Amino acid sequence: MAARPAAIALAMAALAVAAGGLYLWWSLQAPPPSVSVSASVTADRPSAAPARALAEPPRRIDAGHPIDAAPPIAPVAPVAPPPVVVEAPPPPTVPVRQTTASGLQYEDLLVGPGARPVAGQTVKVHYTGWLWVDGMKTTQIDSTYERDAPLEIPIGGGRIIKGLEEGIGSMNFGGSRRIIIPAALAYGDRATGTIPAGATLVFDVTLLQPTP
Repeated sequence: MAARPAAIALAMAALAVAAGGLYLWWSLQAPPPSVSVSASVTADRPSAAPARALAEPPRRIDAGHPIDAAPPIAPVAPVAPPPVVVEAPPPPTVPVRQTTASGLQYEDLLVGPGARPVAGQTVKVHYTGWLWVDGMKTTQIDSTYERDAPLEIPIGGGRIIKGLEEGIGSMNFGGSRRIIIPAALAYGDRATGTIPAGATLVFDVTLLQPTP
């Protein structure tokens, strides 16, 4: 009789083990249960529609153009550069004609940088002379340039005509002067060579710098 309860207990244990194995097999074969999202969870999560609305706002159409589109950029007119102001060159300096008490006339073409010669000083000059008729140069009468040799004269020595000596004596070394000499300060009523009697002469003279 004592062996019967033990057999019953053993049989119950075997049934329990078999039931556990069957449950384990069934749980492995059954599909996973579907998960339902509650209304509270979906309410806390932002929907896809608002996110898309933030990323790409709706475009409204008005008269064929989107209202929210940027307005067309008006073309900018080119800015003209300021005008270039070109200053006109100064008018050429016209030599002023001077008349001395003797009637000699001269125009300084270039005022020399040096001093004036003194009486008795020997100077060197280059010149070209013409007849002066009606305010114009006409026939050439002499030129040191053609001889390629300046004329050496002592100031106040009477070696040249009065008008030429007076005109050179008031020049500055290194200067150039046009000297218009009336007949009274030249050859007067006497004709000589190509110079007729009573002729007015004109000389363009350069007073060379004295050599040391």
